[in-house]
Amino acid sequence: MKNQPLLKTLGILLLVILWILPGKLTAQQKFTLKGRVTDKKGQGLPFATVYVKGTSNGTTTNDNGDYFLPLKAGNHDIAFQFIGYKASTKKVTINQSQTLNVSLEPEVLTLNEVTITSNGEDPAYPIMRKAIRNRKKHLKEIEKFTCDTYVKGLQRLGKAPKRVLGMKVDVDTGVVYFSESVSELSYKNGEYKEKMISSKVSGNSRGFSFNQASEMETELYNNIINNTGFSERGMVSPVAFNAMLYYRYRYEGSFQENGLTVNKIRLMPRRKLAPAFSGFIYIIDDSWRIHSVELSLGKGTVDFIDSVTIKQVYAPVGNGKVWRPLSVKYNFEFAAFGFKGQGYFLCMYSNYNITPTFQRRFFNNEIMTVTSDANKKDSTYWNKIRPIPLTTTEVKDYREKDSLQVIKDSKPYKDSVDAKRNKLGVTDILYGGYTYRNSYRRERFSFQPLISTFQYNTVEGLVTDLSLNYQKRYENRTYFTIDPSFRYGFSNKRFQAKLRTSYRFAPKSFGTVWAEGGRYVEQLSRMQSISPFLNSYYTLVVEENFMKIYEKAYAKVGYRQELINGVYFKGSLEFAERNAMQNTTDYSWRNVENREFTPNAPINNELINTDFAYHQALTFNASLRLRIKQRYMTYPHRKFIMGSDYPTLLLGYRKGLAIGDSDVDYDLLHASISDNINMGVIGASKYRVSAGIFLNTNKMYFMDFRHFSGNQTGLLKGSSNAFQLLDYYRYSTQDRYLEGHYEHHFNGFVMNGFPLINKLKSQLVISANYLWTPTSLNYLELGVGLEHIFKIMRFDFIVGLQEGNQVSSGFRFGFGF
Repeated sequence: MKNQPLLKTLGILLLVILWILPGKLTAQQKFTLKGRVTDKKGQGLPFATVYVKGTSNGTTTNDNGDYFLPLKAGNHDIAFQFIGYKASTKKVTINQSQTLNVSLEPEVLTLNEVTITSNGEDPAYPIMRKAIRNRKKHLKEIEKFTCDTYVKGLQRLGKAPKRVLGMKVDVDTGVVYFSESVSELSYKNGEYKEKMISSKVSGNSRGFSFNQASEMETELYNNIINNTGFSERGMVSPVAFNAMLYYRYRYEGSFQENGLTVNKIRLMPRRKLAPAFSGFIYIIDDSWRIHSVELSLGKGTVDFIDSVTIKQVYAPVGNGKVWRPLSVKYNFEFAAFGFKGQGYFLCMYSNYNITPTFQRRFFNNEIMTVTSDANKKDSTYWNKIRPIPLTTTEVKDYREKDSLQVIKDSKPYKDSVDAKRNKLGVTDILYGGYTYRNSYRRERFSFQPLISTFQYNTVEGLVTDLSLNYQKRYENRTYFTIDPSFRYGFSNKRFQAKLRTSYRFAPKSFGTVWAEGGRYVEQLSRMQSISPFLNSYYTLVVEENFMKIYEKAYAKVGYRQELINGVYFKGSLEFAERNAMQNTTDYSWRNVENREFTPNAPINNELINTDFAYHQALTFNASLRLRIKQRYMTYPHRKFIMGSDYPTLLLGYRKGLAIGDSDVDYDLLHASISDNINMGVIGASKYRVSAGIFLNTNKMYFMDFRHFSGNQTGLLKGSSNAFQLLDYYRYSTQDRYLEGHYEHHFNGFVMNGFPLINKLKSQLVISANYLWTPTSLNYLELGVGLEHIFKIMRFDFIVGLQEGNQVSSGFRFGFGF
């Protein structure tokens, strides 16, 4: 036949393929190496590192010391590491799944013949100086990489109070959070981008994990470590340029591993409450890079945490000249407000690629995204991809909570839980507040406690001010609210009511529309100059009526939304009939000598009489806020703002429209810049600078002025744009103004250095507030205070200066964490 040579060739080729293919398939097939890593007594070593030498393919053991590692068929060198134990390497030939148990021996340290030099210096110091000198080199030795990450977090609550600050606590003890996530992590020149491709949350199949792999690494080659999340100040790295000021070092010895000499150095903070770790750091000879660390933070060093332990293991990746973390684990115990518990977060890094190619503009302000199907992976997927075996406790938690979820999502179960939570108690009525829930319908109705319902002022006398709230949430995280309020003054015998309704239509961009209207009381300052509760106290006990109010019958609509990342628009239009109100009572609980109540029309330096006649006002208000290079994380149906390294800018415009029956005609243009600045171990600063000018003042009333957040009480005003000694209305302006506020929190930098004072856990804070208007001229407040006294209290002493001359001074007391 004419085609016999061709058929013969094809037949031979087929035989060759059939002979080669099984070998190829076997080589590509993956098998599982599993086993247990123990000490010499047979006790499991939890979270020991297991990896294939020469690669970043690895895993860690679970709480019991169990591991499993997917491997391709062939020969492999498997390394087993556990901090404080001698590393072990086992050669494995694998062509089927098999078990390999490994017992590690405690590390055997070799001490130098002379442990103390002739000048009395411990040998650890020259080693650490070399590590410090090489810090920048190791920090910059890798410009970019990609890797796969696996993060697991588990928290147990051992004890929970029934109430906190009078509020009911409905939390079960035991495992309260258990989650796993798998992400693709990319890095280039200090920028991270993370894509979470799978997420599992125990007991919530619709939930997404809040694990973040990019925040797990403790980057010790940075001078200050801010990503631990346990301290306001950040922690000084043991290899920071100024580490010698914060650490003492002690040489423990060295050991050999894979031909390298590894030095073990004990870390000891120079002061008890210094922002420094205790524990151990392992430094490799010659390269002076970090091999691994075991770091501890004790009670007092961190906030609301009893203890934290961080273990981080490095290994060579790529060409072997670059070392990166293979695993990071945080263990912590916490105790605060009657809650006690413990937990951990673990991150594994694998499949490093140190020469990736990124598309143009791959790195942007979106630092993390969660795919829409991340929480839809089944158990088969997780059993295949999970690098760490689940413990018996974790398997039980998944099984019980996942099986209960079907029940918990049912109407009968939710109704039974709601029936228990919806019981109304005396404390709820008096000071706790009350919320009625219908979880199945995603509805809730709430009202405030009785203690906040009653007020007192000299205009209305005893006041009942009741606010209600109804909220309806939908599956896509949109929601609808209705907020009616009712007010009655027993002295002026005036009943008032208003209604506000809002709809969040775009959760990712915070898009909201709202409308409100009615007849109600409002403070003259267009803001809450003083809280009604605090004003009630000063009126009844101190005989000072600081709050100045008027009556407004109005209708208002508004809209706000993030237009593009970091650019927020807010606008509203209001038509109002505004009526002045007068004092109707002079009752107080005590009569203070030479003091009497002031009229409801405050004193102002620009306006002879702040009282006004009935009038109508149509007012338009708009503002544009810009947060430059705002970082964010995108979840399905949600967006989380993660801050920015740049200041926030705001541009605003308010217009009194002389249209129809409206009696106002003015234009106010204003702008501000603000920022929070982290200064590492010396604390953090925040500032806000505002300026504005009335372009037109043809017709306006006192409530249309630009008012400033003053304070005439002894309570510290916590707002970022507040003055502490300024009269509420004296310098309100219809002209130009310049306003500035600055506050620096030392976060323990100063006070922790004093042996006895530092036991109070107090922190120094300084502040400055500045105002210029045509009548205030140069007004300046300078303050110094202590915060976090017994964790919650703060005291400040402030001096007020006008044109350089002291005009006021006083103490201010406040609460805050």
